[in-house]
Amino acid sequence: ILTLAGPVIYQILWTIRGIFLFPSDGSHTKIIVPVNVDFTIHRNMEWTMLMLGESIFSLLVEEITETDGFYITFYCGLLCVINLEYIHFTSQPMVAERHALVDSKNRAIVVMSIQYLYSASMVGLGAGLTLFLKSFAKAASKKRRLVELAFEGRFLAAGGASLYSAYEMKERSAIVFCVSLGMVLLCVDILQFLHVGFRRSFRALERSSFNMRVGIVFFVVMRWALIAFVFTLWIWTTTPDILAAIGMGSALIYSMFLLATQKLTQEKEAEHHH
Repeated sequence: ILTLAGPVIYQILWTIRGIFLFPSDGSHTKIIVPVNVDFTIHRNMEWTMLMLGESIFSLLVEEITETDGFYITFYCGLLCVINLEYIHFTSQPMVAERHALVDSKNRAIVVMSIQYLYSASMVGLGAGLTLFLKSFAKAASKKRRLVELAFEGRFLAAGGASLYSAYEMKERSAIVFCVSLGMVLLCVDILQFLHVGFRRSFRALERSSFNMRVGIVFFVVMRWALIAFVFTLWIWTTTPDILAAIGMGSALIYSMFLLATQKLTQEKEAEHHH
């Protein structure tokens, strides 16, 4: 608990210090090392690929179980992670001029804090998919007791025996997967909004036509509703292959909503320039 609480408390205190104690006129660069924004963007993209690649690797190293559920979970999990990578590279800025680190000190600090939660969620997603595949291996084995789920082999960075029953482990696996996937999508949404900024977002809405304003708000609300659905999905079902399939579909639908929102905002920017 202390190992987990230490970095979390440090990050919270660092965020509070940066927002409330650092000057807002840019003179804070005299007391801290300035950030190379282009290099930061490049390294964050590589880090995201590494975190999502961990999920892919966790799927590939699992022993194959000749069941329909295993293959459905495997391929849906694979497509879900690929979709998340597409969402990330589509939604995040690729140039320094559009990044929060250049635009606002406070939003830049929040972006850097959210990045930790974003990374942890991607690792949790890989753990959830690994648990799903291991549940099929356990169900196919007739030599082990049904009240346990023994984990041998690679479980991300570590492994060990489970103290929970098969039903409890199934429920916990569903919670890990749904909460992690929901948190990944939520972090993407928050990061995208922080890079744009509050004032710029509301100013763009004010200048938009009524129909375009309704369209933008509609797709944003639909994204939030989809995220809420993913967070609570484990309440309705704990079946691994169903969860993996719905997770893949949710990531695909989110990417469609995201592209639709970006299409409307790009049209608005084009109209403004004309």
